[in-house]
Amino acid sequence: MSRRALLGYSGTTAAAAALGTTTSAQAAEDETSTPEFPPDTEFSGTATLPDPVYSEGAGNVSIHFRVSCDTSVAGSKVDPIDVANALNAFLATRGWPAITFYGTPAPAALN
Repeated sequence: MSRRALLGYSGTTAAAAALGTTTSAQAAEDETSTPEFPPDTEFSGTATLPDPVYSEGAGNVSIHFRVSCDTSVAGSKVDPIDVANALNAFLATRGWPAITFYGTPAPAALN
């Protein structure tokens, strides 16, 4: 009896199961998930304040940060995404667009 018959799969599903590969649905889910960053990763990003007169913009702001939070107390952990969201909320009050922060090692987008 074949492996496919034993598992009850057919077509590409059987091939994926036999090879241990992910399906397209799983791959799409992985692409939208936030990457895992090691502790003490440096995150950075830049925003340009739009200016209709100058193509270079009216100004730039660059922000770099690291979060090192070593706690086991429930609810007290500070994640880098928390800091990125708080910084973007503050920047919005000053008229700046949101910054996409990137972390190493990829670099990969945090938010």
